Amino acid sequence: MPLPFPIRVALAEPVTDLPEGDYAFEWKLDGHRLLLAHVEEGPLVQAGRSGRNITHLFPDLAAVAERLAVGTVLDGEGVVHHDGRIDFGAMQSRALAAPRRAADLAHRLPAHFVTFDVIAEGQDRRGWPYHRRRALLEDLVAPIGPPLQVVPMTRDRDQAHAWLADEDLAAAGMEGVLAKPWTQTYPGGRRGWLKLRPSAPRDALAVGYTGRARAPARLIIDLGDHLALSTPLSVELRHHLAQALQASGSGRPRPAGLADGTVYWLLTQPLPVEVDHGTTRHATTTVRRLRPDLAE
Repeated sequence: MPLPFPIRVALAEPVTDLPEGDYAFEWKLDGHRLLLAHVEEGPLVQAGRSGRNITHLFPDLAAVAERLAVGTVLDGEGVVHHDGRIDFGAMQSRALAAPRRAADLAHRLPAHFVTFDVIAEGQDRRGWPYHRRRALLEDLVAPIGPPLQVVPMTRDRDQAHAWLADEDLAAAGMEGVLAKPWTQTYPGGRRGWLKLRPSAPRDALAVGYTGRARAPARLIIDLGDHLALSTPLSVELRHHLAQALQASGSGRPRPAGLADGTVYWLLTQPLPVEVDHGTTRHATTTVRRLRPDLAE
């Protein structure tokens, strides 16, 4: 029986060190979590966390999915390479673009799919232990090759620590290591994996912005117990936020204000962002990146 979409993906719990024991360790890449599938109706690209069908935004990845056998569903990261590294901003431009630009961007900023799990292959494989899914995954990908590839994996904890300390890997786009129990079934919809990053950013929600929609300056961040005004956005973040505001087509924004009198414009719906870890009521809040791929 075909799997119903959207499929709930496995999640990872942040940790402060890699676990000991019977684990596999994989690169955690700086991309967008996606599912790549070939279903009866054709190729399908699902935004991993939100479950949205974004096949129309990634015709290049849809072409890759068509090369899979019908009934295959892969879990992984969509990435764009630029100057020898993974360029998260370029991948974000792909995800935020208007559908009419999808074909042009697929040509100028082609995406790769780095897969780290197989959810289905003819039938549901989520009940298989990790090591069986990994072996099947390697067999499925080998005949196809780039832009489809399997994420590097080791069972050597020392090797995984060496990856984390490798500045060249970090510069190339490896943002951490995932630890997965060797015999674990696929933990769809729950935090069954572990993740370790050299730094510790946190997820938050942007609820508004200052400046103009075509030239936003800062974001208003909901940190759970209070709202914080971010430090000035980088040129790249301003560009991506302007893209997102334009794509939303939300009309005239409504004004609001912080307790200190700062006036800002409300977003029509909260936007997931990644900010520096450890922000407090009196600390600066720096937006590292927008994460529209995590939006509900």
